Amino acid sequence: MENTDLELLRRRLAQLEAENQDLRWALSIGRTLAERALSHEPPQEVRRFRRRAAQVEEPRRRHLMRFLIGDEASLDQLPLDLPRTDE
Repeated sequence: MENTDLELLRRRLAQLEAENQDLRWALSIGRTLAERALSHEPPQEVRRFRRRAAQVEEPRRRHLMRFLIGDEASLDQLPLDLPRTDE
């Protein structure tokens, strides 16, 4: 592998790490806001919300890991829509 290829890979890795940090920050804020909103809900609604959130996060985590290890996935394929919790 040439030095230019290695440098491109290093830049891409740095970019992905920065994007990952941004996503973690946004997720942290979203969780905080959700917890604040849930503090006014009955306990069974809070448990239902957390259960649904866990069901959503696990497939995303697996999909992202496949992308990171090169399983022909792309960020465009990541499921970014949250399911409705009123179902």
